[in-house]
Amino acid sequence: MQSSQFTIKDYIDIFLQRWRLIAVFILIIPPIVYLIGLKLPKIYRSTTLILIEQQQISLEYIRPTVGARIEEQLQTISQQIMSRSLIERVIIALNVYGSSKMPMESKVDTMRSNIEIQVRGNNAFTLSFKGNEPETVMKVVNMLASLFTEENLKVREQQAAGTSEFLENELKLIKGKLEAKEKALKEYKTQYIGELPEQQQANLASLNRFQLELQTTTEALRAAEDRMVIIQRQAEDRKRELERQVETNPLQNRLDTLRTQLADLQSRYSDKYPDIPRLKREIKETEEKLKNEMESKKDEPRARLNTDPLYQNMLNQFSNIEFEVLTLKERQKSILEQAKLYQQRVENTPAREQQLLTLSRDYDNLKANYNSLLNRKLEAQLSENLEKRQKGERFRIVDPANLPQVPYWPDKKMILLVALMLGAGTGFGTVFLIEFMISGFKKPQEVEDAIGLPVFATIPNFFSSAPKKGLNNIWFSIKRNK
Repeated sequence: MQSSQFTIKDYIDIFLQRWRLIAVFILIIPPIVYLIGLKLPKIYRSTTLILIEQQQISLEYIRPTVGARIEEQLQTISQQIMSRSLIERVIIALNVYGSSKMPMESKVDTMRSNIEIQVRGNNAFTLSFKGNEPETVMKVVNMLASLFTEENLKVREQQAAGTSEFLENELKLIKGKLEAKEKALKEYKTQYIGELPEQQQANLASLNRFQLELQTTTEALRAAEDRMVIIQRQAEDRKRELERQVETNPLQNRLDTLRTQLADLQSRYSDKYPDIPRLKREIKETEEKLKNEMESKKDEPRARLNTDPLYQNMLNQFSNIEFEVLTLKERQKSILEQAKLYQQRVENTPAREQQLLTLSRDYDNLKANYNSLLNRKLEAQLSENLEKRQKGERFRIVDPANLPQVPYWPDKKMILLVALMLGAGTGFGTVFLIEFMISGFKKPQEVEDAIGLPVFATIPNFFSSAPKKGLNNIWFSIKRNK
């Protein structure tokens, strides 16, 4: 047989044919399941409501260092509450599992699986516990809530203290770096004093001043040297004039005249001429006299120079000008050195500015970081004091755990609903299983698909008191005449 898809009408037909079998399952199975459900162990559940109260001091004055969303806080504290040590304390203190011989590890896991924490809004949550004894369940919830609130205070105090300690250590570290950077900055400024950016304008002004002074000094030096040359020439002229005055002598004039006469006679006469020998004797005598006189007056020119006021005045002027020239040259040299120094400072300023900018930027960043850490440390100390005095955010039990009167499980309504669904599902499932297991044709389309001939008519089911010897449905197919 070839199967085909079922339609909604097919399902309805099956239901109408097998409704008695479905009714049997619905009438038998639900009561059995319901009775079994009522025999299950009773589980009680107790719940407490815990409110998260904001800090009592305005956030404008003190900002807490311990701050997180409620989900994050609950996750942190839940991990601590669910720890083995705390759960063991509750189990031992309340004798939760009585004389049970379960190992402590199993008891801890069982209790941990029965604890439930749920967020309610933005500032509240519920803490629940499930167990077999109503009073024990209530005590466990109350103890867990108490531990929860206590643990929150401890955690917040530890976090605030930890934050304050961390900031203190960071502050010391940054302070050391800041002092080292400040020392390096100070040493750099000391080492390159005069080349710093803030001194550039002063250096340029000094450089301009030295250049002007150098120009003035150079002009003064040139003028002094010119005067010195003039005075030197005037002194030499005066010296030659005095020397000429000393050289003017009557004997010299007489000697010159005699030599002139002798030369004139010798040009006209021979040496035997009577006047020539006489002139020679006179010339010789005059030369002897002039020589003796010159020997006696050889120091007279120097003496006259030493006693000449005009010449001495020229010498004094020359000495003064010479001293002035030496002074101006020394000053010129000094000015050149100073100008070179300031020129070098001006040229080095851009490099010093870049290096100083790097040092200053690092120093400013460290200083800003230090000030920020200092402010945060003060805030952390205030927050720590706030937590110690319990003025910060805290948990408060608004609705203590109640003594459960009705079991949380089993739920009679839920058991009844499950029983009915199980009975109906079993009935329908059995019916469809039977339908699929019974062979044969169930629809005319199946016959047509099987034999390839159209169905002319169908005979509905009929019932007889005789034993059934065949299928309820008999299908006839008559081939149409072409």
